[in-house]
Amino acid sequence: MPTCRDIPPEKWAHATRALVQFFAHRYTCDDADDLAQDTLEAIWSRPDYEFKSEDDLMRVLHAFANVVLMASRRKSRKRIAGSGDVEFAAGPDYNAFGLTSVEMSIFFDQVMKKAEVELGGRDLEVFRKRDEKDKGAAARELGLRGQGHFAVALHRVMKKLGRILGKDARGT
Repeated sequence: MPTCRDIPPEKWAHATRALVQFFAHRYTCDDADDLAQDTLEAIWSRPDYEFKSEDDLMRVLHAFANVVLMASRRKSRKRIAGSGDVEFAAGPDYNAFGLTSVEMSIFFDQVMKKAEVELGGRDLEVFRKRDEKDKGAAARELGLRGQGHFAVALHRVMKKLGRILGKDARGT
């Protein structure tokens, strides 16, 4: 069975071009060459890796390339999230669902008022307790059997509130 050292350089050159093309089409960024080199490095770092035949090289490289691609995406997500960019920071210019932070707080105030008017009794209490950390204690206070029952009740209340808000948005 051939190892990495037994495969001719022409096949490695072809594999390198194929990897660059693979990354360029799946990962729209400028480092397709770097990711291809990382993939080749990953397979060359295992001198004991044996192929069934020389034709298996591309299948094995494709599998290694998927692993390298996933690792690169995880790294870039962490780098973006940890960079402190304005788009991730909540501030006066923060924009979610087309609303600025001031508009968002006004919207939530209106939702709370609508919930207090439209939801009755137990539904309103479930809605008010949605942000409590100890869901089990909230469930016991409401007379529910446990966290699961609280989650189901909250889901139903949120669906009901969504229907109410949707009805107002449509003007019907």
